[in-house]
Amino acid sequence: MLFTNILVGVCDKGLLPILPVVVYEPGQKAIISWNGSHELLILSADMYSESETKVLEILPLPSIPSIIELGSFESFVKAMQILEARIRRGKRAYMKGVPPGEDVHVVFHEKLGIHDVTVVKASSFESFALWAEDFLNRNGLSIGYDWKNGNIKPIIGDYFRRGLNVFVFDIVDVKPYSGSNEPLVYMFKSDCLYFPLKISTIAKGHTNIAIFTVTKGVIKEEDVAMAGFKLNVMVRVSLDKLAGVDKRITDMFQQEHVWMGLISYEGPIESLTEDLTIGKTYPNRRWVILFLPLFLILTAGVAASIYALRSTREKTDLWKASFPAAAVTMMKLSVSAILLYTVAHLSYVDMLWNPSDIWFILFYVISTAVGLLSTSLLWRGRRLGGYLYTVTAGLDLALLALMYESRNLLIGASLFIALIPNVVVLYSVGKSITPVK
Repeated sequence: MLFTNILVGVCDKGLLPILPVVVYEPGQKAIISWNGSHELLILSADMYSESETKVLEILPLPSIPSIIELGSFESFVKAMQILEARIRRGKRAYMKGVPPGEDVHVVFHEKLGIHDVTVVKASSFESFALWAEDFLNRNGLSIGYDWKNGNIKPIIGDYFRRGLNVFVFDIVDVKPYSGSNEPLVYMFKSDCLYFPLKISTIAKGHTNIAIFTVTKGVIKEEDVAMAGFKLNVMVRVSLDKLAGVDKRITDMFQQEHVWMGLISYEGPIESLTEDLTIGKTYPNRRWVILFLPLFLILTAGVAASIYALRSTREKTDLWKASFPAAAVTMMKLSVSAILLYTVAHLSYVDMLWNPSDIWFILFYVISTAVGLLSTSLLWRGRRLGGYLYTVTAGLDLALLALMYESRNLLIGASLFIALIPNVVVLYSVGKSITPVK
C-alpha cells in the first residue's frame, strides 16, 4: 500500500510511563479537520510494553473541547484509501514524496474504553503542577518526574506563556505488546490548525508521525517545515467522500470540495521543539517592527503641516489640508505595501482561516488609493478632493470601529494614529466649503 511505511502513528501527546517498564511508542496517527474556527482531532498512538502497565498522556489544547468521544481506527483506513484513490486517478493531486492547586478547574472527566480522560483548565503553571502531583497521587500513580524543577517545567511552562492553559490527562491501560489504542475524538475552538508537538519532548527516543489534514485551502510545504514536517501529498476531494472517515468532518464545512493532505515526521523526539500551527498569520512581529519607521514619517508630515498652517496664510484651506492628508497617505501607502506583500506570500489556508482579515486589507487598500487621489486634488485646491477625503476618513473610522473582527495590528495601529490628522483635514475642508455668512 502507498502509505504503509508512513502510517505507523500520529498525535503527539506527552507520554509518561507510570511503572518502570519499557514502553515503546514507535508511531502515532491523527486526523485533523479545521474549518477556520473549530478543529476536529482524531488521534491514536501505537504503544508496546513488556508487561501490563498504565501510561499517562498529556495533551495541551488552545480551548476547552466541546466534544470528547471514542473514535474508530477505521477512520485512518478510510482516510488512507481516499488519498490513494485520488493519486491513482491523478486528478488535482500534489505529491511531495512519501516517506491540585487552586485556580485549576476540572471541566471534564469520563472513562471512555481504555481511556480515563480528565480535562483541566489552569491559571498558572505553579497551580497546575500542584494539581498534577495531587492527581497522580490520588490515582496511585508515580512517574518519577519533578513537576516544579525538572524538564517538565520549561516545556509545559511554555504552553502557559503562549496562553494554552487547557490540558487533557489520559490514563491508558497498556497490555503487553499491544498495538494501536482506541482513538479519541476532540472538537475544540482554534484560530489555527493546531497539533501539539513540544509536549512530546518530555520523552526521548525516535518517533514516526503521520497526520491527515482536512482544510478549506491548500497547505504548502513551508506551512509545515517550521515544525520539521514534510508535505507528502495534497488532494482535492468531494466532501461527501469524507463521511466514511467521520461524519463530524462533513458537518464542519459548507462547500462541496475540501483539500485533504498527509504530512509526516520521522526522527528524534527531541527535535520536536515547535508545535504545528497553520494559518496563524497575525500578529506578525516582523511587520510590526517594520511599522515603527512609519511613526517617523507621520511625525514629519504633521510637523510640516503645522508649519504650513502657520506660514502660508495666503494659501487656501484646501491647500493647507493637503499636508496632514499627505502624511496620512504616506503612512497608509507604506502599510498597504507591507500588507500586499504579506498576502502574496500566504497560502490559501492562511487566507481562508480568517476571511475578515482579507476584507480588512482590501478596504484598507481602497481607502489608501482614494486618499492618494484626494490628497493630489487638495494640493491643487479642488473641492472634490475634500469630498473624497471625507469618504476616506469615514471608511477609516468604520474599519477602526470594527477592528475586533481583525487580528491585524498594522491596520489598527495606523488607523488609530491617523485619527488626529484626519480631524485636522476635515476641519480645514469644512472651513473651505462652508459659506461665510
